[in-house]
Amino acid sequence: MEAAAPANAVLLASESAGPVEPAPAAPGISVLVVTFWTGPFLYKCVTSVLAQTDIAELIIIDNGNPAEARAALLRLTDMDERVQIVVNKTNIGFGRAINQAARLATGARLLILNPDAEIQSDTIAELTRAATPLSGAWLIGGRVLHPDGQEQRGSRREELTLWSAAVTFSGLGKLEPLLPFLRSVHRERDPLPDAPRPQAVVSGAFMFTPRTTFWALGGFDEGYFLHVEDIDLCRRLRAAGGVVIHAPKAKIVHKGSTSQVSIFFVEWHKAKGLIRYFRKFARNPLEAALAWIAGPAIAGMLVARAVLIGAIAGRYGKNRAASAIPPGQ
Repeated sequence: MEAAAPANAVLLASESAGPVEPAPAAPGISVLVVTFWTGPFLYKCVTSVLAQTDIAELIIIDNGNPAEARAALLRLTDMDERVQIVVNKTNIGFGRAINQAARLATGARLLILNPDAEIQSDTIAELTRAATPLSGAWLIGGRVLHPDGQEQRGSRREELTLWSAAVTFSGLGKLEPLLPFLRSVHRERDPLPDAPRPQAVVSGAFMFTPRTTFWALGGFDEGYFLHVEDIDLCRRLRAAGGVVIHAPKAKIVHKGSTSQVSIFFVEWHKAKGLIRYFRKFARNPLEAALAWIAGPAIAGMLVARAVLIGAIAGRYGKNRAASAIPPGQ
């Protein structure tokens, strides 16, 4: 039998994640986290969030964890009254789960954060500083770092097009220093700016935005299950006249690949997301035709890469149950 839910744990079936009116807004920041077989690193994420004084609440969506991990998640509510747990019966996808959390959020601003990420001590202050001069609709991302301090791919990206995707996912982007037209969509190797600056795309692992902006766009497109929904949101925001900003001094340390699922699962959904994206944003009949032809080819590169990496690494076993909190916590 599963542990009884504390008062601030909201138990929801996955079917209840459909459209509802968002909660009334209040001052403060609501942090939104989705977890699926994340493992012990989630504890570091939670403690780093709760150490921030400007956080009004932390809403964690349990997207179908095993019973042991679910019980550990529910115990998180004993740590701080700001923690709220939402339990889904199945994995409903990242974007849909974030929308689910955002509907419950009461903070005027939303911070979308991966469950295997640690907020650095001055991050909230840097995000707030970057937001101060902005008006209208805006979204801010920061530096997403490996544990060794190196910037990860995805922190800073250019507009995703069929050409840039083909160059990037084929590996031809490595030739960019010699052939500038082979420009990768990933820009983490570019010189780091000394102040916040506009950027076409920032990472969905680390997004800060007013709740009014998020809902004016309708939240994440729930047609994406995993990956590409962040690229879609940034594009729709810019198309609507808003601004996407990269704040280089706002940082998280992102462990990455902590969810105990196969790389094929991840790359398959990324491939499906890319196909959806290119077809959705085709601007004319020619682009639409190319999206139907080239989109699956680009997606195929990702799936083939997943098969190769999976065969080498031997990562196609069944998921293993993982506790959300280390033993004794």
